[in-house]
Amino acid sequence: MIGVEDRREVMSDGSVYVEPTPEEEKDMEDIAVRWKELVPDFAKDVDAIRMEVHGEPTTVLEALLGYCYWHNVEVPQEIRDRCQHYIDLEILEI
Repeated sequence: MIGVEDRREVMSDGSVYVEPTPEEEKDMEDIAVRWKELVPDFAKDVDAIRMEVHGEPTTVLEALLGYCYWHNVEVPQEIRDRCQHYIDLEILEI
């Protein structure tokens, strides 16, 4: 298995990019689906954001978390916990 350090790339602007594995991408997709299950009233927003960012799992979660922050929408604890894992790995940037 390739470690995070092997996938970590520092860009010219100093930002960090970590390429998610296929398993991580699948899990991030599952997070978005679970979010819709936990908060059915937010499901349309999840779908709209997913379409707007063309469904790329990392971008979808980053956009959803940003949307919630800017619109003062509560993120379910389960979703926060699962996303935090990817934030810690520097796969998600928020």
